[in-house]
Amino acid sequence: MIQLESLCRSYRQGDKSVEALRGISLNIQAGEFVAVTGASGSGKSTLLNILGCLDQASSGTYQLHGEHVSVFSDDELSAIRNREIGFVFQSFNLIPHLNVLENIEIPLFYQGVALQERREICRSLIERVGLIERIDHASSELSGGECQRVAIARAVANSPSIILADEPTGNLDRDTGEEIMALFTDLQASGKTIIIVTHDMHIAAYADRTIRLERGELV
Repeated sequence: MIQLESLCRSYRQGDKSVEALRGISLNIQAGEFVAVTGASGSGKSTLLNILGCLDQASSGTYQLHGEHVSVFSDDELSAIRNREIGFVFQSFNLIPHLNVLENIEIPLFYQGVALQERREICRSLIERVGLIERIDHASSELSGGECQRVAIARAVANSPSIILADEPTGNLDRDTGEEIMALFTDLQASGKTIIIVTHDMHIAAYADRTIRLERGELV
């Protein structure tokens, strides 16, 4: 599904050029669960942003389903994000005044899905993540674990093939984190490709494969 070849990402920091990624070559198969680990500043989030088409490499190639994403325009990258990729963040990124259902339906609204259809999709997802009794609660009224469940449901609302998660359990206690990881395992079982960034090796152990970055290099 994903092929990276000699991927590099550099950027300017004052008068200096910083190499965030240095020559990453990596293949990820459809349906695989991959954890990306490494110390702070090792390039984990930069790699995730490129995989999620939020950023582009300075050199090298990124192919997704055989398409050379590394040469796509901004509009083409946006279309890929909307069609193929769901994002889950450590800070949840929910809208506080919207309730559970309204937060989850946001990507469907922007895709132009009709009201009744998107409500049916969202109710099904809310049941799947175990929050049907909280459906009308604002996200500001939810616990951290409940917010992350909403964020995961929102990430899969448009049926993406890939779920990218950046430290998805970082703000949660161990027991709640394990519940969230069980949801990712269920998503993989349903055919999703899961890629998570984590510094926690206990969390990384849920993945089929763990890759480690050091100073922008795959080690």
